Amino acid sequence: MPVAAPDITAIIFDCDGVLVDSEAVSLEIERDLLAKHGLTYEPAEYQRRFLGTTYSAFFSELSKDALERTGKDLPADFSERFWRALRGAYEQRLTAIEGALETIAAISLPKAVASSSLTELLNFKLAKVGLKSHFLPHIYSSEFVKRGKPAPDLFFYASERIGATPETALVIEDSANGILAAKAAGMIAAGFTAGGHCLPGHENTLTKAGADLIFASFAELDAFLARAR
Repeated sequence: MPVAAPDITAIIFDCDGVLVDSEAVSLEIERDLLAKHGLTYEPAEYQRRFLGTTYSAFFSELSKDALERTGKDLPADFSERFWRALRGAYEQRLTAIEGALETIAAISLPKAVASSSLTELLNFKLAKVGLKSHFLPHIYSSEFVKRGKPAPDLFFYASERIGATPETALVIEDSANGILAAKAAGMIAAGFTAGGHCLPGHENTLTKAGADLIFASFAELDAFLARAR
């Protein structure tokens, strides 16, 4: 059933690939680093398996892959090198998704960020592109709950903090795991495909995961929300 904009009373945004164009940078850095340790992945496979997961689940799966494919675990300092490479790339290349700043600044509804990213890195990314002040104090990472996406815990946590009723909360997500989490929370799940990492057909992946709506840009989201203002 189509969702009417006036039914929306709050908005919860994912961060990576929705607010900040970090996924394309992350995918490049991560795949290059892993290739040096004998782990190569096609872009579509990599996104299918890891996009929207918590970092604990991500590193757990990488360790399994390393043992299966190379017969040995990743180096003990792998995570340190991983974070150093990502932070350096973000410092140089991180930008907001086109239209994010203007749309977020215009939203008067209660809003929050609910991201699988770690708290420190999440705050860094939002501050880097000028979005952090628009969400404070409602910036929540997977570290706030026991189970990350695709479990609904983080969205329940965020909606409670902003006083939102789950069934009228709109979630903006770029990953299948995020859409699954939003649907499990009983929220309105909108797939978002404006990120530089979104491959052709990404909207189909999000629809199959249960997305109620698909937005290809912040202009589309803004037009949708304008009907509720």
